[in-house]
Amino acid sequence: MSDAVGAVVAAIAAGVFGIVGTFAGIYVGRRQTTDQAQVEHGQWLRGQRQEAYVQFLNAWEEALTQCREYRKEADEYWHLMAEQIPDFDGAHEEAMYESVANDMQQALAKVQPLLERVQILGPTRVERAAAELNTTLVDMQKNLLLNVPGYGPAGTSLEEFDRASSWAPEQRQMFVKASRDVMRAAPRPGEG
Repeated sequence: MSDAVGAVVAAIAAGVFGIVGTFAGIYVGRRQTTDQAQVEHGQWLRGQRQEAYVQFLNAWEEALTQCREYRKEADEYWHLMAEQIPDFDGAHEEAMYESVANDMQQALAKVQPLLERVQILGPTRVERAAAELNTTLVDMQKNLLLNVPGYGPAGTSLEEFDRASSWAPEQRQMFVKASRDVMRAAPRPGEG
């Protein structure tokens, strides 16, 4: 009887260990699958971010270049127009304003959807840096439009434009650094 009890105990122990082993295997397998899925998602997100960051930065640089070109022409062209056209009245001023406003709006319109894509893909520090770059462009545009003859307060200067323009390289560097930090971090299991 003691051999029979020993055999039954051994069988029960084998069964319990078999069931525990099965559950442990299922848990480990699920965990491995979850970790693998998280890493793959991280790699996909990294690729999406890289594309979004580069596209945003390219569009931003194009818009910045366009703003700066208008700035170069502003002092000469706008004041020359006022001096050269004897009947420089609201119609000419309005046409000039509409031309500048339209060009600036088109430049910003290219940046806006790319900014939104960066904001969707994150992370927060890159979103903030991108928003700062966009704010710089908007400030530059507003100041350009304020300096179109007849549309801004008398004696308005382009100092605010120049100030925003001088901050642009530093803000660009902050965006590049935040983006670089995100892109260099390898995806790991357990990260969200």
